[in-house]
Amino acid sequence: MQTDNSTSKWDEWEKIARTMSLVAIPVVLAVLGYFFQQSLKEKDVSKDYVELAITILTKTDQSKVDPSIRSWAVDLLNQNSPTKFPEEVSRRLKAGDVSLTETLEAIAAGSSGGMAVSPDGQMIAVGGEDGPIHVWNGRTSALIAVLKGHEARVSSVSFSPDGGHLASGSWDNSILIWDLTNPSTAPFKINGHEDGVIGVAFSPDGKTLYSRSFDGTVKLWDVTDGKILSVLKMSGFR
Repeated sequence: MQTDNSTSKWDEWEKIARTMSLVAIPVVLAVLGYFFQQSLKEKDVSKDYVELAITILTKTDQSKVDPSIRSWAVDLLNQNSPTKFPEEVSRRLKAGDVSLTETLEAIAAGSSGGMAVSPDGQMIAVGGEDGPIHVWNGRTSALIAVLKGHEARVSSVSFSPDGGHLASGSWDNSILIWDLTNPSTAPFKINGHEDGVIGVAFSPDGKTLYSRSFDGTVKLWDVTDGKILSVLKMSGFR
């Protein structure tokens, strides 16, 4: 039987995990979440199984791992933690497109950019898991706009140097550029990545946009017309 103290401890850890999941790595939380639950004896799953699942998913050459075993490992981590893998991450891990280590690196880069502050500190933008982006006044906390256009998790947002525009990258493979002087207008859409976008950033002069994707590339775009300027292929991912 759990004591009130252990229940309180679990509630505290769960709040920490859920808060961290907004900016940290889901898989790390999955592992931590499991040990939190184990310490409170809420799960019957053996610690050895979790360690085995992690070992399977961190193998560099995923082509040597049976697909059913990969699927089992992903599901085991998902079922024994307070936070879950995003759907796209689960799909890629189960398919063997990437190892757990590679996925951690990519998600760390993308999830850390889900919030941005405008250069003058007047606005805060936060990307949502289901697509909408909320923009608040950083001084009054008033909601300025809810930007709807993406069809999946918004992994990264970035203000232009003058604060007049906001770029957003999403796991729907697209990049949107929003005119914050008139938020009700349709965003300028840039397509060109073959997989989810996990990072966007403006150049210092605001004329070029950089984007990183699960497809293993960093692409440079002309902000005025959306034309691609350059492609950098990233080693060690995909």
